[in-house]
Amino acid sequence: MNIKNILFSTQDKFKVVGVENGFDQLRIYVQSKQKNSVCPNCCMPSRKVHSYYTRTFHDLPAFGKASLLFLRSRRFYCLTDECALGVFSERFSTYFSPYKRRTSRLEKKLLNMALNAGGKPAERLCKQLSISISDTILLRLIHNAAIPEQETLTAIGVDDWAYKNRDRYGSILVDLHTRKIIDLLPDREESTLRKWLKEMPGINIITRDRYGKYQKAATKGAPQTQQVTDSKTITVRDGSSEDKATLEVNNPSTRLKETKFRY
Repeated sequence: MNIKNILFSTQDKFKVVGVENGFDQLRIYVQSKQKNSVCPNCCMPSRKVHSYYTRTFHDLPAFGKASLLFLRSRRFYCLTDECALGVFSERFSTYFSPYKRRTSRLEKKLLNMALNAGGKPAERLCKQLSISISDTILLRLIHNAAIPEQETLTAIGVDDWAYKNRDRYGSILVDLHTRKIIDLLPDREESTLRKWLKEMPGINIITRDRYGKYQKAATKGAPQTQQVTDSKTITVRDGSSEDKATLEVNNPSTRLKETKFRY
């Protein structure tokens, strides 16, 4: 099997020109086969080559060894007279992003590990996988990651969380359908939660504990909702569970009734 088909898909315009098998490192030399490149400033294609240079990328490890890709790339002349860039570097749609030292597929795996394990645990895990990286870089990947678009919320849970036990607390908001944290509020004040709820008109169910300020915030900020008061603290769990809860209807003439709510 051609090693090019292992590293890249058949549609990718790259050519593997050499492989060096070191003691603890695989060195793979790659060359671009693109016929032209688009100027990032004026978006006009160019085929006129200015010069060649080599870019180095860390890639996913293989056979217990770290992988280094050496990409022979090109600089092109921009053919537009009015363009401010006289010369620009070759751009690629996959794997190799501008100003990066790691391939996009490696960064995606590192981000997933950092999100699931945290900074220091993910760093120790990476060392076992022959990936040299620090916890600071892993946390920076989380900080720079794009926030996914949030779907319309219909059922949420609210509880407190501690910056420091017995010292300072905030409020945590959880989507009851996905069981994922959607926001962290800086305090447990009624005004903060009430303002947040007013910006989410689609919510129709709120689960909470018996903290009075949460009750007032839910009643004033989202009067259309039904409030589920749980005797336990709301926690985010991996598996599903079914607990007895009290459904408190906002109509004061309606008595509290007991029901089962799945979250």
